[in-house]
Amino acid sequence: MKEYPKEYLIEHKVTYQMGYKAFQNEILGQVQGRMPFPSITSQAMELEPQKNLPDIPISELKDYEKIKEKLRIRLMSRKRNMAFLEEMPYRIHPMGAVTVYAKFEEKKDGAAMGMHITHLLRDVWGISETELFETALDNSKEKDCVQFHPLEEELGRVMGKERTEKEAADPNTLYLLSNQSKQFGASVLLYPGVPGSIHEKLGGDYFILPSSVHEVLVLSKASDIPPEVLKNTVKAVNQREVRPEERLANEIYEYRGGSGTLKKCHISEKEMEI
Repeated sequence: MKEYPKEYLIEHKVTYQMGYKAFQNEILGQVQGRMPFPSITSQAMELEPQKNLPDIPISELKDYEKIKEKLRIRLMSRKRNMAFLEEMPYRIHPMGAVTVYAKFEEKKDGAAMGMHITHLLRDVWGISETELFETALDNSKEKDCVQFHPLEEELGRVMGKERTEKEAADPNTLYLLSNQSKQFGASVLLYPGVPGSIHEKLGGDYFILPSSVHEVLVLSKASDIPPEVLKNTVKAVNQREVRPEERLANEIYEYRGGSGTLKKCHISEKEMEI
C-alpha cells in the first residue's frame, strides 16, 4: 500500500470536509478512483445556493418580543469584515468577531435565511448589548446543539464502515466541531463549557483548525503532525476551496486546559520554512 506524507493526508482530510455535505456520492466515487478531491469541492462551492434576505414586515422587525427567539450568535473573520462590523455590535474573540443575527425559516433547499442585527435596530428595540448577546447565546445553545465527532465517521457512513478501536485511539484523528444545522457552526466554540469538555474528551490540549465559519476541525496536541504543517494546510485549503466570505482565519489556534484559554498558535518563521 502506498505511503503518503502526513501533510498530504491532513490536507486531503480538510479538503474532504469542504465538499462532503453536497457531494456524498461523488466522494464515494473518489474513494474508488473516479474523482479527485479538488473536483468535488469546487463543484460543491459552485452549487451552494445563494442566500437571500428574508421577506419580513418592518413592523415585525421593530418588535423585539417577536424577534428575540430568532436571535443567534455568529463567529466571523474580523480582519475581512472591518467595514461591515462598524454597522453592528460585535465582540472580539481570539478567532475573529462575534456578532448577532436573526435566523428566519430555512428554504426548501436548506439555505438559512437571516439578517445581522445593527446598531440602529438594537436602538429601536431599546435593549443593551449585554442582553442582545446573552439572548442570542442562550438561543443558540438551546436550539442548535453541539456536534462533535471524528471526521472519519462521515466517510465511514458513506462506505458503511465502522471505525476500529485502534482508529478511535489514534492521536492523529481529526474531529469535526459544528452545530446541528451546520450553519455558522464555528460559533459553538462560544458556548460555555464546550472548549473544556473537548479537552476532557481528548484527554489533553488540542489544536483548532478553522476550516470555515460553518465548522472547525480539532486535533489533539499529542498528534505528531507539526503545527506548521497544520497552518500551511489551512491556508492552502482556504485559498483553493473556501469562499472568501466563509473563511474564518488562515491561522491555527490552541486550547490549553491548564489555563482554560483559547488563543492563536504562534509559529516562528523558521518553523514555517520547514
